Amino acid sequence: MGGAVPETVAALLAIATEAVEDERERGRALDTKCASLVGFTGLILAITGALTPALVDHRLGSVGQPLAECSYAVGVLALLTAVLLALEGVLMPQKYRSMGTAQVANFSLPSVQAQKAMWVHQSMLGALKNILAQDRPVNNCKAKLTKWVARSLAVGFAAMAIDAVIIGIRQFGL
Repeated sequence: MGGAVPETVAALLAIATEAVEDERERGRALDTKCASLVGFTGLILAITGALTPALVDHRLGSVGQPLAECSYAVGVLALLTAVLLALEGVLMPQKYRSMGTAQVANFSLPSVQAQKAMWVHQSMLGALKNILAQDRPVNNCKAKLTKWVARSLAVGFAAMAIDAVIIGIRQFGL
């Protein structure tokens, strides 16, 4: 088995750099998606506030009132769950995951600057491997939590829609 080929190491470095950037972009996209879901959840919570007086009125009938109250409780809990999962699980600031300042500071050392490009590329491959090993599990967790945020939002939205239908039927006598 021969030594490392400079062109091969450079190509591998380019591929690894792209993989790390893709993973970083994935993390940013998950953050954006989750932030949008939180905004939508806030909108639904505002609408929920508008439904509250009609629910408290207790004139929704013997079937409508208990169904509306149960649906309201489920909806509010689901919406709050969505917000808490998003804020605590996905959007909370996290530990910085990249090359540390000490590693970059080492770039100014004459002993590092005296190395051949091949050594630098090989060192960067190791650093990129470590960065990707940190980013991938974090983003996988974000993706899983974002799915739960979306599911909770869907349950909350459906529950609030049930309330709106019950109130609409009662108000308009359908």
